[in-house]
Amino acid sequence: MGCGKSTIASLVGDAENVPVLCPDDFATPEPTSGNIKGRIDLKQLHKSARKLLKRPAIFEGVCLEELLPRASFGRGFIVYLKRVSLVAGGSPVWQDEKELNARERAANPIDEEVRRYHRTYRPHERADLCLAVPEGCD
Repeated sequence: MGCGKSTIASLVGDAENVPVLCPDDFATPEPTSGNIKGRIDLKQLHKSARKLLKRPAIFEGVCLEELLPRASFGRGFIVYLKRVSLVAGGSPVWQDEKELNARERAANPIDEEVRRYHRTYRPHERADLCLAVPEGCD
């Protein structure tokens, strides 16, 4: 979260003239639970996603495999953005790695869900393309 997914998706979508679907646009005013799926109107998200399946489109957001499962929507080309800091010598250091691998529970339930999602789905290891995005580029 906070690594520029929306910004990059919007820029690529505009440049390639393809629609961008963002689950955050389907946030519900009355969440059914504290997790990400409970905060999104999945019925409307899925309806919109199905309309885009026959043409190129960008689906962006966190926990996409749970929100738009590949069994229903296909896999597509997956890009993972890593928020990094540059250390001496210009080497990138992944800022979220320690956080995502933490063993103690996160205070924020959404942060905890993102951790669980990463442990389960390993999106940073399974992506077709992994981009290092320097902090502050949002």
